[in-house]
Amino acid sequence: MSPLHQAAQAALTAQQWPKLEQLARQLLATDPAEGQFLLGLALWRQGLLAKAGPALQQAATLAPRRLDYRAQLLHFLFDAGLMAPALQVLAGAMALAGGQAQDWDTLGNVATRLERHDLAQRCFETATALAPQQEPLWRHLGAACTFLGDKPAALAAYAKAVALAPDAPLAHWARSQLLRYQEGSTELAQLERLWQRLEGEDKGMVGIALAKALDDLDQQPRAFALLAQARELLAPSQPYPAEKLEAALAPLMAGKVAAKAQVAGRPAPLFIVGLPRAGSTLLEQLLGSHPAIALGGEQLALPRALQELAGVRRNWPGCAATTAWTRPWCSAWTSWTAGAWPSATGSWGATCPRTGPT
Repeated sequence: MSPLHQAAQAALTAQQWPKLEQLARQLLATDPAEGQFLLGLALWRQGLLAKAGPALQQAATLAPRRLDYRAQLLHFLFDAGLMAPALQVLAGAMALAGGQAQDWDTLGNVATRLERHDLAQRCFETATALAPQQEPLWRHLGAACTFLGDKPAALAAYAKAVALAPDAPLAHWARSQLLRYQEGSTELAQLERLWQRLEGEDKGMVGIALAKALDDLDQQPRAFALLAQARELLAPSQPYPAEKLEAALAPLMAGKVAAKAQVAGRPAPLFIVGLPRAGSTLLEQLLGSHPAIALGGEQLALPRALQELAGVRRNWPGCAATTAWTRPWCSAWTSWTAGAWPSATGSWGATCPRTGPT
């Protein structure tokens, strides 16, 4: 590696984007592909998307076998909202061999966000084969299997993640959403020990998992107490910007009212809301994809808005509803869904207290 390459890599590691841009332009003369790639990254991170895209595309064209180039181009296209080109790049990347585990992990994460969970599973399987000792890769594989409805495979992946990092809270949290806990089980004992040992945000994540386990055991008073403690522990890193919430959710709620008026004269399909825990996500996706189900997957829009605003990964508003600023929206949503269909079942607001993060 030349001194110029080393300097560029150091700037990349330090996230010195203006300096990286300068060094990348110098690299164009001797290593056009790497120069275009680093230039694209530098421009992207500086917010110059119109210039970053062509540079990343040119790098992938000059070095079509470089999986890392494809992975970052895919990430860029998704962030820019260019879904059709992103899917094309993803399909091309899947045909490549080799690469690093991190590159396959990047591909898998973007495939997940594109809701191509079949491709995400393949990416994470490749990543875990390349780096079997990295706990996050197994956790990501478990999530992909969960989306595909393969519960045994998901639990096996989460078990591997827990074995590799026994104190890692995210693996325990993810696994807790799929398990039905039994009194005296090893998994329950692990959560109890971690709750006593960990501090801060890690303890908060374990607290959510343990609250779900206690709910399985019908120990609701302690479960609710743990959930309240967990939310306090997580609050510093997961702020809820109430001033942005209303502006973001108002058009969502307006859209629901308009949708209700448009379908009032049609036969009423089954509309399920308020489903608890992780299985609800899969069931809602199945219902929403059925041609006879209208608006079946629409309820995911509100949780997604809360996720983005709160910075919480896959945080059901049923859990967020314990805070005062979400209650008007919960009430409005419940009111709309209760009157939207004669055959509607359940009530989202009624199930909020026992709905956990998924």
